[in-house]
Amino acid sequence: MSTDGVGSSIAAQNPLSADIAINGAIQNGVLNLAITYSGACLEKSDMTEFAQRLEQALTQVIAHCSDANTRLTPADVPLLSLSQTELDALPIAQQTVSSIYPLSAMQQGMMFHSMVEQSAAYLNQLRLDISGLDVTRFKAAWQQVVDRHDALRTGFISTTSQQLQYVVAGHQIAFNELDWQSEPTKSTEQLAHSILEQGFAVTEEVGLMSFTLVQQGPQQHHFIWTYHHMLLDGWSSTAVLAEVMMAYQGQALPQPGGQYQDYLAYLATQDDAAGDDYWQTRLAQLNDASYLSELQNRDALDSNLGYAQHTLQLDEQQAAQLQRFAQQQQITVNTV
Repeated sequence: MSTDGVGSSIAAQNPLSADIAINGAIQNGVLNLAITYSGACLEKSDMTEFAQRLEQALTQVIAHCSDANTRLTPADVPLLSLSQTELDALPIAQQTVSSIYPLSAMQQGMMFHSMVEQSAAYLNQLRLDISGLDVTRFKAAWQQVVDRHDALRTGFISTTSQQLQYVVAGHQIAFNELDWQSEPTKSTEQLAHSILEQGFAVTEEVGLMSFTLVQQGPQQHHFIWTYHHMLLDGWSSTAVLAEVMMAYQGQALPQPGGQYQDYLAYLATQDDAAGDDYWQTRLAQLNDASYLSELQNRDALDSNLGYAQHTLQLDEQQAAQLQRFAQQQQITVNTV
């Protein structure tokens, strides 16, 4: 390509379509900009300063885009009102973070109690005895499901001014695998209890879940899945487990119905005043409020806090009846 100039594309006497026009072209890997302006409206000194500032701004953009240490910008976190300085100050490795957003009101309450009371009240645990398990395929199925859902790759931040949650891209889960084949006296009950007692470092871990797999025989495993209620509720955990089973069996998984950030974005668009008016109208017929603080003896309540396990064995017919009833009522078996 010739490097000779072609001159101006319009006659000098031709009226400009705009007071300032900028035309750019890349030649031999170099960006060249030509600035045309109206001398009747703008001074040469002003345009010289404009050109210098434009060059500085472009240089900053190039430096930012060339930086291997990527970071989030305020445009990446539309649900937050944070400056670039505030974003950069967050105690997280932004190179692996795909999104940051606020906690829901319920999450805020659970996080407060988890950090202040160090309670296991918001820890949930599922235990399964599995025969003939393909461990490699089972772990891969869990990773596949975790990759699909932002909520399962979420960490939490608590600062003096706010509580936030962030999603880590490419988070790899870890299984604690134990071989107890030669130690039949060891108790999985005690192991599960110790996992609950250990809990999670809420603001230090990503994906507040743990996976423990105990091999008790050549074809026998005991699986313990522990997770924090800030990530999942009963409905969600059932859906997650169903997807894991589908992935384990090699079935195609359905498209995710949405991410938790979508729900928070929806909440942000709601009219709180209209919501208050609605509930005031609905509850207007009630004469008096019932305060839980008046119904409970706090000292007695504190002494009874904790968790317990109750086991009930159902035969095949009873289980089928329970499932039919839950389907008729459009609720989960867990709710029943």
